[in-house]
Amino acid sequence: MKIVIFAVLLAVASAKKFSVEKSGNTCAMLVLSGKVDATASNGTQDLGSMSLPFDSATLIADSNCTLIKLNLTSSVEVWFQLDGATAGAQQIQPIAKFTPVDVFPKVNETADVVFTADAFGSFSTNQSFLCKASVDHAFTTQQVTPVNFTLQATTDQLQIQFGNIVNGSFSSDTSECDQDKTSTPQPTSTAAPTTVLPPQQDISLNVTNGNVTCILMKGFFTISVTFEDTVAGKKVNRTGDLNIPADAVASGNCTLNATVESMQILFGNGWELDFLFSKDVSSSDDTSVSISEISVTYNTAAFKAASPVTKNVTMEKKGGFLKTNLGGYYQCNANSTCIDESGVKLTTTDFKYQAFRTKSDGNFYGSIAECPADEETSSVVPIAVGAALAGLVLIVLIAYLIGRRRSRKSGYESV
Repeated sequence: MKIVIFAVLLAVASAKKFSVEKSGNTCAMLVLSGKVDATASNGTQDLGSMSLPFDSATLIADSNCTLIKLNLTSSVEVWFQLDGATAGAQQIQPIAKFTPVDVFPKVNETADVVFTADAFGSFSTNQSFLCKASVDHAFTTQQVTPVNFTLQATTDQLQIQFGNIVNGSFSSDTSECDQDKTSTPQPTSTAAPTTVLPPQQDISLNVTNGNVTCILMKGFFTISVTFEDTVAGKKVNRTGDLNIPADAVASGNCTLNATVESMQILFGNGWELDFLFSKDVSSSDDTSVSISEISVTYNTAAFKAASPVTKNVTMEKKGGFLKTNLGGYYQCNANSTCIDESGVKLTTTDFKYQAFRTKSDGNFYGSIAECPADEETSSVVPIAVGAALAGLVLIVLIAYLIGRRRSRKSGYESV
């Protein structure tokens, strides 16, 4: 019997999100990138191979709160099933299935072949499992077949959670995979020069629902990406800055649910900046709005990388970023960093946003929540002016006293 060996290359597709809902609530969610590779052999000759990226997958309708099923093609499925659901010991069981005749034209078998791989992960019911590293999952068949099949999946940027998922966001309490804990960076030489494209532009964006403009955002946005590249045959760390242009296109959803809205900003060649806005209604007297998740998808082809890659970085925060009151808006005129995660930094200037709006115009309204940098500037100005005025009064008083003294002395000499 011929042993078929094949190599799996790291997928460069962007991470894709899949969500399973029950009764209007998200009960299972998966984000990942990577691909699935398979070969077929009859023992004397190769009968074909396939390679399918996860970014082409779609969620299968009969997925449930303990099983996320993905269709990579009409005939190839990969499942992520909750396994060993005991206290503190949940794992993920990968399962794959395909119909040979639909995948390999030289194979006449019409019966589905089912594969399983070793379970992975260790996390509790209140946690999400996160594995940013590239991990290979080798599958084995569950039945004897006339044709030898090999199947292997490569996943990276994987995050998964089962249970009650609040506001469609992963729990901030994550369990890391061993590969992330032990991975060490590749040795690199001095960073190459920064690339900046194009010049900064003030952009205005909005999301509408019928006649209501539910989200407004404006400002100058710069995304900085640090990535590994090859220059003159050597591995180097490069940093590229991309300013979001004025022709960026915004879309979104004002009705994800009563407390969540979203905005997606598309620009460049495959770049995307996503915001998830959350409304905290825990207190009826002081309802707040914040950005609960920021996601950046970038393509290093913009920086003329030798081997361009597309990746996604998502940052979420329990309690939210950049909080403001409902009916008001957030403002930060100073240059500030919104996220700095996994080599990706988003900075803004003259930034404003307002979500959960109820008006149709394009004007910001209501109370203003200022960032700390603006508040410090606002405090410094009156203090500086007051100190200057106090100094001026003191100088005038001293000059008056000196003049008065000289006047008296001159008067005595003239007598």
